[in-house]
Amino acid sequence: MMNKVFSITTTAMNVSGVVDTLTYLKIAEKTPIGGSEYNAYFPKQIHFVNNYNTDATVNIFDPNDYAKYEADVTNFDFFTVKAGTTFQMGTEQGLPNAYKIIVKATNPSSGVFNIECLNYQPIFGTVNFL
Repeated sequence: MMNKVFSITTTAMNVSGVVDTLTYLKIAEKTPIGGSEYNAYFPKQIHFVNNYNTDATVNIFDPNDYAKYEADVTNFDFFTVKAGTTFQMGTEQGLPNAYKIIVKATNPSSGVFNIECLNYQPIFGTVNFL
C-alpha cells in the first residue's frame, strides 16, 4: 500500500494564506513489451490533521475541477477542519480523484497542517497530466 504525507508549515501558509498541494502520483511502469508508460495514482483515503492554532478550509480537486477553479476561484465551496482536530475522507464518502488539495488558513502562528494520503491506487486509461 502506497501512502504519502504532505505537511504545510505556518511559514508556507503565511506567505499567501492559500497552499495548493499536488497529491496524485505519476508512476512509470513497465509494459508487457518491455517499454514503460505512466499511470496516475490517486489516494483512496485522506486524513486531514489540523495542528494549527486556527481553523483551515479545504477543497479536493480532480484535474477537471482544478482547471475550473483556476479560471474562477470564487465558485467553489470549501469545508472546514477545526483547529486541533482531524477529518477523514474516503471513496465511500465520495472522495474524487485527488489531483490537488487547496488549504486556506488565516495567520496560523503555530503548528503544521498534515494531509495524509493513503492507499494510492492506479487509474488506468487516459489521464491528462496537467
